[in-house]
Amino acid sequence: MTTSSLHVATGIHRREISRWLSERDQESDVAPLGNDSPSARVVARWSTNRSYIHEDGTPILLPMAKRNDGPSFAQLVEEIGPEVRAKSVLEGLIAAGLVEDLEDGRYRLSTAAYLPEANSRESIGFMAANVGDHLAGAIHNIAASPDDRFFERAYFDDSVTAEGAAWINGVVSDSGMQMLQNMMGLMNQTEPVRVDKGNVKDHRVRIGVYCYSEKNDA
Repeated sequence: MTTSSLHVATGIHRREISRWLSERDQESDVAPLGNDSPSARVVARWSTNRSYIHEDGTPILLPMAKRNDGPSFAQLVEEIGPEVRAKSVLEGLIAAGLVEDLEDGRYRLSTAAYLPEANSRESIGFMAANVGDHLAGAIHNIAASPDDRFFERAYFDDSVTAEGAAWINGVVSDSGMQMLQNMMGLMNQTEPVRVDKGNVKDHRVRIGVYCYSEKNDA
């Protein structure tokens, strides 16, 4: 993803994008969480899997050791992969400020882990990845046959009130998060099936939901 392509995709000035990318490259003291790193998969599962979140979607507090009466961090990491050491992952997440070590011996996933701060390296990285994949899918759909197109649909209404736009955003936030959590559950359930069939895991997938509104031009 280049400065020019980000400018075309987002409308953000090239100079500002260059500044962000330069700052990102300079911040090398803490290794970023790659999409497929054990730490990133732990955060994703902890923040979306129904076994690790409350009914309102917030991650539950986790003890370190496995237990019979509920989930634990060790169990969470084990579900990611048996080759991953829970202690190492936990120490890395704490050092990165993504997990808090509480006084009662449990651990809390920081909101920064799944709700990055505005203009942070993480939020810019997510923006670039999300917009890049959406743009790639849209470009693919232009020339692809109907059976080979990615799903892409949008609802549009240019005659709503400010209150209505805010309400719609809330509905999309709730229903969108529910859909993503459902997809995570389905992916977890089908994982053994894919492994048993001996399929090679050489694909990645990104599923996104967004809502945008603005005041009409006078």
